[in-house]
Amino acid sequence: MADHFTSVTIIERDQLPDAPGPRKGVPQSRQTHAILERGAQIIAGFFPGFWEEMLVEGSVPLDSGQDMAWFHHGAWKARLAGGPTTYGQSRTLLEFHVRRRLLKDCAHVRVLRGDVAGLLHDATNQQITGVRVNGEDGNVAPLEAELVVDASGRGTRAPRWLEELGYGRPPMAQVRIDVCYASRIVEPPPGARDWKAMMVYGKAPHEKRMGFIFPIEGGRWNLTVAGYHGDHPTADEEGFLEFARSVHHPDYFAAMQDARPISPIAMHKVPTDQRYYYERMARFPDGFITVGDAICSFNPLFGQGMTTASLGALTLSECLAERAPGQGKGLSRDFQKRTTRYNDAAWAQVTGEDFRFSETEGERPPMIKVLHWYTRQIMELCSVDASVQRRMLPVTHMQAGMEVILSPSMMVKALMWGVGLRGNRALVVSHPPPIRFQSPPNEVRVAGA
Repeated sequence: MADHFTSVTIIERDQLPDAPGPRKGVPQSRQTHAILERGAQIIAGFFPGFWEEMLVEGSVPLDSGQDMAWFHHGAWKARLAGGPTTYGQSRTLLEFHVRRRLLKDCAHVRVLRGDVAGLLHDATNQQITGVRVNGEDGNVAPLEAELVVDASGRGTRAPRWLEELGYGRPPMAQVRIDVCYASRIVEPPPGARDWKAMMVYGKAPHEKRMGFIFPIEGGRWNLTVAGYHGDHPTADEEGFLEFARSVHHPDYFAAMQDARPISPIAMHKVPTDQRYYYERMARFPDGFITVGDAICSFNPLFGQGMTTASLGALTLSECLAERAPGQGKGLSRDFQKRTTRYNDAAWAQVTGEDFRFSETEGERPPMIKVLHWYTRQIMELCSVDASVQRRMLPVTHMQAGMEVILSPSMMVKALMWGVGLRGNRALVVSHPPPIRFQSPPNEVRVAGA
């Protein structure tokens, strides 16, 4: 927005800290966060040099192909050099650095402490013209604007506001997953490792527990354990360790059991995947859009939230660039329709995995069992066939879509694997580390460079 308007106001309920740190408005901030390569590229496009600065701050570069030990669908995924680049850091450091760069680079952006009480609209009720703001002094004051963007997350009040103005509520989808995750920051135990991050997922439909180790600034790890459908970790020391011990592969507990805790255990629960279909509304006002989790809030265990939010920022920038100043008619509906380009794919991937559990509640897509069988073959092939893993990594990082999974060559491989024509290949399911395929050495790439 700062590239297209002479004044931008961010209305923020929290007192923003002067250094990286958690805050009330981001209850998930202490948990492990991943920025996929597509999201990292978008951030670098808005803030040139961003990731070079983050490396100085202690962010850890990760080659997703070779630096991550990833246990998924009952086997270790193949490891190979030259995968998408991502970065390991705390959510609070990333958020703080984005905010610092924004306010440094854009003098016409200001932060206003307050809370939005509702929307302002014109006499014809066709155009949103601003918001009503509850200020720090307790008074409600109007704030006029050409464009209002709701970036308030999954607790958005936009559906109620639109209903109050006579537009009705947007159609909504919810998939009940009952996920709880617990995280803490630790100093890694001594010893050499051939990985920088570890992800161990339970094998649906019976194994609901999982564990993650991600590097963050200061040479530390963020440890996270999580579970579906009431199979939840606890915040006490003994319960946390016992839950970690029961994660699907013993390598996870072996890696983290001797780490030295340096923070309390932080808990966070996510009851549902949640999505609003604003693009399907019969009427939608100009001058108002919703972005990020305010449209679509995913199961966080798949790490797509920050990248889909970044794609929302890029999509808004594209929509604004196509219009002359003051010519915003139709922008709102156009933007909401364009968000389906990435939200549809991410929603299908995440809910498709969530529906592997019989306890998951929601509208199941047609032929879901066929899709589950097919994608399981692909995921298993990622453990034994380097070419499949290389093609799937861009899908994981939201750089490619379902066309990769549904390509003829991929279908042939999946069908042959599924009917047992596997040659001498077998899944790596035991204690030895995942297969490492030989690849040419690859320099660390900075996303967007």
